[in-house]
Amino acid sequence: MDANDEILQVLANCRTLIRKGQKQEADKILNSVSIDSHELSTDQLVLICGALLPLEMSGKALELLSDGLSREPDNWKIHSLMGIALALQGRYHQSFCNLSEANRLCPDHPKVLVNLSRVLVQIGRPEEAITHLKKLSAAVDAGGDSIQYLIRAIFAEALVCLGKPDEAEAMVETVQSPDKSNVRTYKLRALIAAGKGQHQEAVFYLKEALVLTPRNTQILKLLAEQASIQGYYLEAIQYLAQAVSIDPENFVVQLQLARAYLNAKDFALADKTAETALLLAEKEKDSSAMAQALSAKAAVASEKGCIEAATAYYQEAVAQDENCLTALLGFGNLQVQEGLMDEAVANFEKAAQINPLHGHSALVHVHRFPDDPDLLWAIEKSAKIPSMAGAVKIGLLFCLARSWDHHREYAKAFDFAFQANEATQKVLNYDRVTNRNQTERIIKFFSRDFFSGRKHYGNNSRQPVFILGMPRSGTTLTEQILSSHPDVFGAGELGHIPGWGCQLGMWEKMHGTGKEYPECIEDLTDSEIRRISCFCLKHLQSLSRGEDFVIDKLPHNFRNIGFIHLLFPRAPIIHCTRDPRDVAISNYFLDFKAKFGGMGYAYDLEDLGNHIADYQALMAHWETILPNRVFHVAYEDIVEDPEASSRRLIGHIGLDWFPELLNFQSLKRPVKTASSWQVRQPIYQSSKNKWCRYEKQIIPFIKALSHGRERWGLSEGLG
Repeated sequence: MDANDEILQVLANCRTLIRKGQKQEADKILNSVSIDSHELSTDQLVLICGALLPLEMSGKALELLSDGLSREPDNWKIHSLMGIALALQGRYHQSFCNLSEANRLCPDHPKVLVNLSRVLVQIGRPEEAITHLKKLSAAVDAGGDSIQYLIRAIFAEALVCLGKPDEAEAMVETVQSPDKSNVRTYKLRALIAAGKGQHQEAVFYLKEALVLTPRNTQILKLLAEQASIQGYYLEAIQYLAQAVSIDPENFVVQLQLARAYLNAKDFALADKTAETALLLAEKEKDSSAMAQALSAKAAVASEKGCIEAATAYYQEAVAQDENCLTALLGFGNLQVQEGLMDEAVANFEKAAQINPLHGHSALVHVHRFPDDPDLLWAIEKSAKIPSMAGAVKIGLLFCLARSWDHHREYAKAFDFAFQANEATQKVLNYDRVTNRNQTERIIKFFSRDFFSGRKHYGNNSRQPVFILGMPRSGTTLTEQILSSHPDVFGAGELGHIPGWGCQLGMWEKMHGTGKEYPECIEDLTDSEIRRISCFCLKHLQSLSRGEDFVIDKLPHNFRNIGFIHLLFPRAPIIHCTRDPRDVAISNYFLDFKAKFGGMGYAYDLEDLGNHIADYQALMAHWETILPNRVFHVAYEDIVEDPEASSRRLIGHIGLDWFPELLNFQSLKRPVKTASSWQVRQPIYQSSKNKWCRYEKQIIPFIKALSHGRERWGLSEGLG
């Protein structure tokens, strides 16, 4: 037996050990095996790489295959194996290139066509996959049960992608699997369930598949995807971390793990994991992968507020691969936040040339709406193709809603908004009764008696400025106006006030009474309140450049006005108001990043009505127990008379007026909210009374708001 035969025997033994559950022993043996591609013939290289792939060593296989391809660039077997290895890592577009080349060099080989068809489905070209599968099914011997099963399974996946989940399900029922508990069957059932919006059922099938193959990184990735779709980011991290422990050289898994950490706001681990992905890409000398990893590092830097670093990473990513969609879209979004609208539009337009759907969706966010009916139809068609994300693509439906609103096709616009919101509700667990109960607890807790016994609590600093109100009520516009003053710094939406409430509640659960917010602050002494306010003040000061005032613009802080007053009894609190009907329609047409973090009510008109009624009850309560403590500014007043409203705002803070403050749209500072485009424009009145376009459609909202106000004992009307 020569050395290469010995390697094959060792790999076979390792595969046996893994099947027996002795992975650690197999890993020790694999780590001791030295394979030099230069000492292998092509046939030996193909055999050894073919043995490495089932051992979850796709990274090592790719390294060997790349060396082999440099010697024999026209070897179809090497191209085929590279395509399989790349597909195992989730790098489907690169896999497609290698498998297409293999098919060109060796036309219609069954194994190549099967894998090419599978990858075509993954990159959204199911019609081409079906063409290959039909050809393959006719050519393959009917007695080949295993290959026939595979053909039909991929055919079913293609049907799901074509928006035909029922046909796919019928096909799965007739598939005669060589193994009745086949992993691919479970995966197919999961895809069909997810395509129908049945995410819990999809997770069930994926977990069944994982029981059969506990080290299947593809199943782990799909479970992570389902967890992220439902907002369970920590669960997604657990699945992906498990996948990384199995295949640490899998670039795609590392990249997905970095994004999962970013979703969970763990910036340190997100950056560390993105760096690992970058090192893997550099090792493979893959410029496309490097661009994606650099984009991940840029996204982390952007979230941390390191704009210069984020810009540098995006520029490097585009230099590595000028067609990297992730880099172009990410860079464009960063430029929107920075107010560089022309540069952002240029990146989005380039993205649209590469991927019209994603590019034009981004352009819609900067009010560049598609006019071509064929393009709008293509977006609609794509939006309704089922996938693991659900029965529809929610982002595209919101894009269509805003586009048709722009074109004044209001019935069509609302229909798409309704579909998008209805689909989103399936992955949310918002409960209006829970919100009402929490509101009641806040109102009951923060009483006159509570404050009368704490008159001298807190920090008397006026440096913090709190801007709050319902989302889409003008909070970002108000912050932009104030931030135009040289003595004011706009820090954006900060979570430190509710964060302290959560921390105190957790401490009580672990060490004390089990009280939650707001009851958990009842026993805090004056010195403890001052210590918390000192921490908050230092945090705000660390974000600014030494300005006299620092703005915290978290809209939902209207729930925390009592706590804010306790911490900073002299700090300005500015409440933004707007016609609740306009607030509702503006919320209903947006897909919020924080849908799992407090915006769950925005996807149902009745939930919106009840939530706004609860908010109005809270604001009425604060006005009763803390009269004149809150300064109110109406969005409509700002739009009608920007100078008068701006003068009132600046005067309330106690600052001198500058005429330049009216050019607030030119202020250079990051704006990360959904209003990042609007605040870069001169004030316009087109958003006033926008609800009139949808007067009939928002009747459920108006009824819910009226009933909610009646329940709280508020005056008749909408507030």
